[in-house]
Amino acid sequence: MRNNMNAFHGFRWHDAESGTRIECVMPPALSGAISANFLVRGKLMDSTEGDPLRIARAIRPLLGEHSLIAPYQVHGTAIAEARRIWALPQRVMADGVHLDPSFDPASVVTASLRFADCSPIVLTSYEPHPWAIALHSGFQGTTKNIFASAWARAKNFYGSLLPASVSVWLGPAIGPCCYTRRKDDPTTLRACKTWHPANFEKGETFVRFDLHAEIAAQIHGVGIPTENVFRFPLCTCCNTDHLYSYRGGDEKNRMLLLVKLRDF
Repeated sequence: MRNNMNAFHGFRWHDAESGTRIECVMPPALSGAISANFLVRGKLMDSTEGDPLRIARAIRPLLGEHSLIAPYQVHGTAIAEARRIWALPQRVMADGVHLDPSFDPASVVTASLRFADCSPIVLTSYEPHPWAIALHSGFQGTTKNIFASAWARAKNFYGSLLPASVSVWLGPAIGPCCYTRRKDDPTTLRACKTWHPANFEKGETFVRFDLHAEIAAQIHGVGIPTENVFRFPLCTCCNTDHLYSYRGGDEKNRMLLLVKLRDF
């Protein structure tokens, strides 16, 4: 699988004794300015059982002097600023983190989010300077369109936003092969009214949803070019030998997204 992983456009696979790291490969304009990595199944993440404080201790060598921001994720649309006041042991309630050097020196904070079927989103741009927003977009967050909240925040914060300057990564998430919900569930009914019809399929008692396809539609809807959007192609539930999946039996363990900026 590792060799296949290295061929995935926009992602790079790294093996280590402690576990696997999947890197978001930045475009030239952002190379060295932003890093975004997923720590997936392996000895390091197995040992933490998804607990943010245990994770912070386990990855301390990776963090160096950085403080770790690890929001309490509630399947909403709130986005926190990457400031030291929100670093562990504090846990702000949010499903996104906005990193910009104006908040705090970029060299002192790393943003993190945890996943086990929900979709990670990394949104970056080099205009007016390198910045990033990390998002947790599960079924509820996608239905509520957390990406639209991030896009509106970025446009308001930076004054203007050129879609062609923006790159987006959709990290490991459950695929439509494995993701169904009961047809009579109120949240399912709500999603069927708001999702694009091409991104779900109704059965007799269940509805099958394509999480990445719906998020991609939201992204393309604001004008971000297709070539700037990178989708991780493997389903978490189909690949539990490498990825954590709640529906695949991982009730505690989580994959970790780490995003940080360099100083300017």
